[in-house]
Amino acid sequence: MDHKIIDCGNGFWNLRGSFKIAGMLDIGTQASLVKLSDGRFVFLDSYTLTPEQRAEVDAITGGKVAAVLNTHPFHTVHVEAMQAAFPEAKHYGTARHLEKFPHLKWEALRVEDPALWAEFAPDLEFSVPDGVLFIHPNEHIHCSSVLVWHPASRSLHVDDTFGMLPAKGLRKKPKISVHPTLRFALEKRAGAAKEFRAWGADLLARWDNPNWLCAAHSGALSSDQIAGGSVGDGLKGAMKAAENTLKTRSEMGRIRRQTISQTTAQPGTAALAPGLRSAAPLPRFEHGPQNAANNAPAGGTFQLFHQRRAQPVAHLTGHRAAARAG
Repeated sequence: MDHKIIDCGNGFWNLRGSFKIAGMLDIGTQASLVKLSDGRFVFLDSYTLTPEQRAEVDAITGGKVAAVLNTHPFHTVHVEAMQAAFPEAKHYGTARHLEKFPHLKWEALRVEDPALWAEFAPDLEFSVPDGVLFIHPNEHIHCSSVLVWHPASRSLHVDDTFGMLPAKGLRKKPKISVHPTLRFALEKRAGAAKEFRAWGADLLARWDNPNWLCAAHSGALSSDQIAGGSVGDGLKGAMKAAENTLKTRSEMGRIRRQTISQTTAQPGTAALAPGLRSAAPLPRFEHGPQNAANNAPAGGTFQLFHQRRAQPVAHLTGHRAAARAG
């Protein structure tokens, strides 16, 4: 992976890094450097900088970084190195960062806390998706994160919630997509899919016409490099493509609630909701090793993605009930 620093303009730089799965497949990772209007510099996410990257960062910042904000609860590999590299900076993490690394120096406010967001306004804006678990009990479900918008450069920094599918076949440019674990990340309650849909619509309305999308494992691309005509159009396309997942989840939730209601109304009977051929439990994943606690296959995002492509939709309806963490 190329350890380059991309100048997105107007005080925003994206640092590309290496992250290997099983020590072989390099899917990349990122951190971003932002110059605030008061002259301070802030990192979005942690990375173990190469000597060349560190020299370039020092040339930009004068060696002074005010803060490091870790935006994804499951991106933790480089937090220790970052604290060692910038000991004078204020380091902020999610609830999971503080739990997993209690020996490190953390500020009290967490990155998912709107009280922290106010401290960096108006230079940075933040958003956490509604309707999905921010810290999922299954550590392979990485759909949620804290998204960060830099208005001056119109750059969107996002870890995992949005990513990019590589160019393929007739599609000559990468295509933006919602994280493939969305169906598992959605909270198991009425209205969760609707909330995620509304969150996406509001995000696109407020952070309109982005110049850059900086995604953790996909790269940093400008509008002329993305399929769909622009970053904004690509994000709209990603939300539209997620509709199948959101509609399926809403419909299965409706059927489940109706089945429970009818069963409660007729004790001792196996009530059937319209469209169900039996009163058996709704289908669950039946292929590959199981994580019994979360009803999702072991093996991480890529196994989930490939099983999603290989299996009929009817086998993708199992979810685990859990309360929002954080």
